[in-house]
Amino acid sequence: MTEIQVFIQSSVQLILTPRSYIDPNTGGMLFSNVSSDTCNFLWIVFFFSRQLKIIFAKFRRKITRNDPEETDDGK
Repeated sequence: MTEIQVFIQSSVQLILTPRSYIDPNTGGMLFSNVSSDTCNFLWIVFFFSRQLKIIFAKFRRKITRNDPEETDDGK
């Protein structure tokens, strides 16, 4: 058999092998990881909220200054 045939056969065999056991505490572990990641993300957002507001305000001002629809010719 060539290397490609061996690779394809092992890949198909790996994909089609039944997974018969999942640890009962897997859901608790996933919830723990997701909740801690969410808390860390929210902490970062609240901690840097003032800086984020300044960055978004500068970005918004830059967009409105470059907006071609608005003209400053007094009309």
